[in-house]
Amino acid sequence: MEEIVACSVTAELEPTAALPVPDPLEVKYANAAAAVTSATTQPITAEARFLLIQLISSPLLFVRIGGSDRQRGGIGATRGRLEGCNGRQDFSPLSNLYKGISSRFDRSRRLSMRMAADLAWTIYESPLGTLTVVAGPAGIRNVYFPGRLPRLHQTARRTMGELVDQLDAYFAGERQAFELDLDLRGAPLQMAVWAQLREIPYGKTTTYGELAGLVDDSLYPQGLEPYKRVRCAAAAIGRTPTPILIPCHRVIGADGSLTGYGGGLQRKQALLDLENGEVSMCL
Repeated sequence: MEEIVACSVTAELEPTAALPVPDPLEVKYANAAAAVTSATTQPITAEARFLLIQLISSPLLFVRIGGSDRQRGGIGATRGRLEGCNGRQDFSPLSNLYKGISSRFDRSRRLSMRMAADLAWTIYESPLGTLTVVAGPAGIRNVYFPGRLPRLHQTARRTMGELVDQLDAYFAGERQAFELDLDLRGAPLQMAVWAQLREIPYGKTTTYGELAGLVDDSLYPQGLEPYKRVRCAAAAIGRTPTPILIPCHRVIGADGSLTGYGGGLQRKQALLDLENGEVSMCL
């Protein structure tokens, strides 16, 4: 993995009476803080990258590091700590790491979606941040990363034990494929692309061009040039409704670059690191 040299960062995680944290989380947060501190003089390893994602993805840590509640600028204060030293802007790799992971936290507008009466949702606290999962009677329809939430009715929140168990096992490195019912909605080309994504083996990657070539020619507009087919396939990959469950993170550029990912490139890299055995994400 490419080494990233970070700028100087100070992170203080003193416990406060107003925001009690269970002991296991204190250990996790302390490890994340240590990763940030060590990043001032050392390259960021795969393990440190994962801990940094945990640190930045936690709303509680936004408050504790920022020194104020989120509504009064906790996020802004945190950005200031991570982006620069002594108040100046520093567009270092660590600054870019923060921006790539948390940019969608700052959206004032939420995606608009009215939930049908038969939909339910749950929250899963993953090592890469909070995942919101929406399901219908036929299966899971959507997985949302932080900052991309639809409008959800509190009364529709449910416990989804099997989903939680399988995600726990996946992040612990004990599960390589999900056995969950999915209720996907999309155009024929999208459905075909998503089906191909599910065929990519755990720990392996493919390119956008290779995947586009596996889709039935009849699903592309007639006479479409090959390079435009790749674009069509890439657009369908970008609209994957259940990331992680459908491993769209396993598709990379022809040159080996990560290219895009709805959850941010750092999450994509962390998932690939997990599947390659380079990092442990035990909760």
